[in-house]
Amino acid sequence: MLVYPNPNNGSFEIELFSDLGVTGVVEVCTMTGASVGIWKLSATALDQHTLHAESLSPGHYLVFWRHENTVMTTKIIVN
Repeated sequence: MLVYPNPNNGSFEIELFSDLGVTGVVEVCTMTGASVGIWKLSATALDQHTLHAESLSPGHYLVFWRHENTVMTTKIIVN
């Protein structure tokens, strides 16, 4: 999983990599664990998605990609 630009204004790209073609969930959470956005996405080979979360307040957030038994996490900064 690759997320950019970072920092961003609440709108960012997420690249998901998978050889199998899976569907999963991207969730954005505050640093205290509160969910602020959930998107259902699919990944086949290399898929790029634009996520719009411009309503996010400036700060640090965690981005999770979950599918089956896999969880990937990265941190983003919203200006």
